Amino acid sequence: MIDAIAYLRCQDLIYRLWNALDHRRLDDVMSRLTPDARWQRERWYEGEADIRAALNARPADLRIRHALTNLIVDAEGDGYRTRFLMVPQMAMASAGQDAPFEAEPMATVADMIVRIVRRDEEWLVSEIAFDAVFQAKAR
Repeated sequence: MIDAIAYLRCQDLIYRLWNALDHRRLDDVMSRLTPDARWQRERWYEGEADIRAALNARPADLRIRHALTNLIVDAEGDGYRTRFLMVPQMAMASAGQDAPFEAEPMATVADMIVRIVRRDEEWLVSEIAFDAVFQAKAR
């Protein structure tokens, strides 16, 4: 069992990271990662330059929001191992189109594992991994 302050610090870091990702604030996303972070997406991305390049490669018209729930935080070594359920919703926006965007039904549900370390006074994400639980049927 961990203390409530550690739980809240981990929760805040995760929510702020994904909010920055959803709103395309790349510098904010990167400031929440260790320089040697690893991030599993369609493949593993390793280090700041690799992760930044992958996030910059996302289509400019992609709109995405991630719903995060069922957060569990456990102490692990010199940091924390968090687990939670993630449900992303995405759509491609036409030029000049504003929300609400027409979107396909939910495509993916994933179990996320995020490792968090404390470096001096900072709490940072060192690894993001996932296991897909549900995937949309091919049409």
